[in-house]
Amino acid sequence: MAFGGGLLAAALVLALAGSAGGTATTRLVLAGSALAMALDAATGMLLILFKDNTTGLFAWGSGSLAQLNIDASLRALPLIVAVLVVALLLSRRLDVLGLGEDTASSLGVPVRSTRITAVLCAVVLTGVSVTLAGPIAFIGLGAPVLARLIAARVPALHRHLFLVAVSGLLGAVLILLADASLRALLGAEGAASIPTGVPTALLGGLLIVVLALRLRDAGPLRRPPGTGSGPRSPGGSSASCS
Repeated sequence: MAFGGGLLAAALVLALAGSAGGTATTRLVLAGSALAMALDAATGMLLILFKDNTTGLFAWGSGSLAQLNIDASLRALPLIVAVLVVALLLSRRLDVLGLGEDTASSLGVPVRSTRITAVLCAVVLTGVSVTLAGPIAFIGLGAPVLARLIAARVPALHRHLFLVAVSGLLGAVLILLADASLRALLGAEGAASIPTGVPTALLGGLLIVVLALRLRDAGPLRRPPGTGSGPRSPGGSSASCS
């Protein structure tokens, strides 16, 4: 059920991002955030309308490490390992795909199947995580963004073989830091009553603000000199640029 719901949500996000003119990272983040808020609102409505039938769902829906079960985690481990292996085997294709679809296609990379397989891997891993610990907010967005910010200073992380693994490790670190921060502020008993998804949601909100500021500071795309849309004479700016 988690995989089916995640697959439907991923398809909707990709469709929304594509209808906006492409699948750039910013469009994906905006489409994903909008869909997540809509689904959260629908979940809240179900919780209000069916209080007796949704007992215990509120805590799970907020995301909490307290509901992790070692037996369930061990049962999910083979699936997690198998999907991670597939994701890591895709790493070289994803590296080439980062050069652009045309370049990747000319180098023999099957672009469509690579994208579909990568999305399926992401949906399976997310579905397993949500099933075990609930939808802990913004970890799936914050960890990869943080990994790419680190990759700007560590060139080796530009390879997806390392980037995928580091993103997963950073996600675990962010969750542990959020839980440890709660315990430091409220004590063990107080922290146990607050879902882990609350501080991670605050962290995610801060991350969205930082990304928005970075996009604003970047400003609109500027055209290089001599690339105006109007017609150019044979001896004009194109000759001078060459």
